[in-house]
Amino acid sequence: GNHYQLKEHRFYLYRVYDASTGILFEPAERREFAQLLGIPHVPVIDEGFKLNYQIGMAALLAMADGPSAINPATRREGFVSQCTTTRTSFKVVSNKYLLNAKL
Repeated sequence: GNHYQLKEHRFYLYRVYDASTGILFEPAERREFAQLLGIPHVPVIDEGFKLNYQIGMAALLAMADGPSAINPATRREGFVSQCTTTRTSFKVVSNKYLLNAKL
């Protein structure tokens, strides 16, 4: 489907792997690389987000709800959180998105 109601295909840079060094680009380096090539980077919702033990599942699910940064007239699917110092990442899918998705 076309959840974001886009009129054409779009490409967004998400990760960059340097095959010569075997290293993934860090977030700031990746955004700079995207800008250098003129490629849009996936929307960044909160660059300063820090996960800690006090943030529970209910808070993460609430953060997953909201308008899309790609098309604010649509609801976002959720978000992906990436650690800036390791390869650790996780995705939180919005329950509201799932309830309205045509699967």
